[in-house]
Amino acid sequence: MTSERAKKQRLRGATPMRLVELRIPIDAIRAMPDDERNFLVTASHAHTELAAMIRVVQVAQNQTRQGEIYDAYVNTQYLILLRLMAGKIYESWNLLKYRYFGTQMSKNYDNALDEEGKLNLDAVKKYFGRSGNIIELIRNEAAFHYTSSSPTDAIAEYHEEYGRIYIADDSYNDLFQIGEYIMDFHLLRKIDGDFQRALAILVDEVAEIGGRMTMLLRHLLTLPIALALRNPALPGSVLIHKLGVQTNNRKASIPCFLDTSRYPPRTILRHTQVKQGYAHADDPPVYATVRKDRGKRRGS
Repeated sequence: MTSERAKKQRLRGATPMRLVELRIPIDAIRAMPDDERNFLVTASHAHTELAAMIRVVQVAQNQTRQGEIYDAYVNTQYLILLRLMAGKIYESWNLLKYRYFGTQMSKNYDNALDEEGKLNLDAVKKYFGRSGNIIELIRNEAAFHYTSSSPTDAIAEYHEEYGRIYIADDSYNDLFQIGEYIMDFHLLRKIDGDFQRALAILVDEVAEIGGRMTMLLRHLLTLPIALALRNPALPGSVLIHKLGVQTNNRKASIPCFLDTSRYPPRTILRHTQVKQGYAHADDPPVYATVRKDRGKRRGS
């Protein structure tokens, strides 16, 4: 790539990315011991989910502020995604407890980790060895489980004159801000008495442990992958790609409001079930739907 092309890419916020593709014969995976094969599949799934959550959260935290109402949606959306990311981190730890430590794989593989892998393993074990850590708190109170305790005790900390609720034409653009704000206060006051300091602690811990967890899962996954690739009867292959599709997370954005007047959401969701599970956004809907503005039925 010429320096001029590289400069244009930087201005557009895109940086070329080197991508290593490993192709492992399925028969080599079938030949693996049960524990290693199960760990390869489940940890791959967990790593990919968590990496996707981190990418989305990084974009969500850098949204442009555009006014009181829009900012309320932006802030709420960011904290929701952050809580879900914390939940995925915790579930990744549960996976390690069951699939890595519980199967005794750790006795064979801990010493095979490189120094970075061992540092991340020690940091993650130490963090989740603490009772009442913040990620566990978020998971149990606000991520995958709705709290059974009374969140309205946090109303005492709510100093706004009004609790706001925004109702849009379509329900998926609604924001019941009063519930979000009080739940945020309920959660954050368990971390620190100062709201801003509690938020900073929450963000820092989720970001640090999330980063360590993804790196740890990657390091651990190299071990069964190497086992599969060492099968001389079923050799795999390695390909190197250069992609110009990376986007600067400060230039990307996540919409807060969606206009789906052309394809209402339920039509799109049903459409994903056809063509053997592959959805094609540009295709016309194949299921009937009712347009609110016309009240007429549009067939497939």
